[in-house]
Amino acid sequence: MFESSKRPIVVPHAEHARLAGIIASQWGNDEFARPPFSFQSFVTGVTFHDRGYGHLDTLPLGRMADEEWLAVQEASHQMAFRDCEAELVVQFQLLRIANYSPTPEKEAFSARLRSHISTLIARSTYQEEQFLRTDRITQLCDNIAFDFAFEHATTRSVEVFANPHAEE
Repeated sequence: MFESSKRPIVVPHAEHARLAGIIASQWGNDEFARPPFSFQSFVTGVTFHDRGYGHLDTLPLGRMADEEWLAVQEASHQMAFRDCEAELVVQFQLLRIANYSPTPEKEAFSARLRSHISTLIARSTYQEEQFLRTDRITQLCDNIAFDFAFEHATTRSVEVFANPHAEE
């Protein structure tokens, strides 16, 4: 859960993720292309990127022990969409956040994620690089929803890639 920095309210991860999904659903224009795979798969993956927390979690983000955090991420990793591309959106997000503050346990988790991602990529008709680029968009949507849930203004940047077909 996200504890507001301004008011005595909390926002469950499911609501934070839903906002990230709403932001993702608006992605794409002449300058910034949508992901190359199904847009619905992308939006689904972003909307459920924090699925391991459940619907009404009581785990305070930023104050969980690493063991608790890893258990939540492992739960998310073990859940699976039938939609391979939506699943890859979630798995790449898990890999990214597992690498933020490396520990031996997180590195072992990352190794399992990389192996699983390789298996999923082999089932997909898309390349790993396409999902890595898409993860930048996921990260942007997640960051906006993250800061909104905490109710604190911040300045950040996430490099996303311009539409290669945009007119120059």
